[in-house]
Amino acid sequence: MRIVTWNCAGALRRKTAAIDALGADILVIQECENPAASDSAYADWAGNYVWTGAIKHKGIGVFARNGIAIETLGWDGDGLAHFLPVRIGGRLDLLAVWTQPVVPSTYSYIGQFWQYLQRHRAAFESDSLICGDFNSNA
Repeated sequence: MRIVTWNCAGALRRKTAAIDALGADILVIQECENPAASDSAYADWAGNYVWTGAIKHKGIGVFARNGIAIETLGWDGDGLAHFLPVRIGGRLDLLAVWTQPVVPSTYSYIGQFWQYLQRHRAAFESDSLICGDFNSNA
């Protein structure tokens, strides 16, 4: 299974050919618009997906290709942004991440990620993958 993660910096609907060229089975895209609130061509391209975001033109999406099933796991973010836990193909738990500052919050980008992991520690099993844009550096 080929998984690609990319911060598209917005307007994914105009960049679909570039991402399609990679032939991924699963796309984890940060800063993309909600396909349900965009034009029909982008919604058709999105197909099988899960998306979350505070505003319709910037969120995080997980897009499944090649008939792969995807379902939301529904782990509560409890005010932390943006985390999107999904189950891929009924067997792989994937946590899509796009950390950013949340006001008010006492946690930095990576601090939010750490808090999320601690709150959901028991949910992670051997077939889990975490990927995305952590907006952090050493």
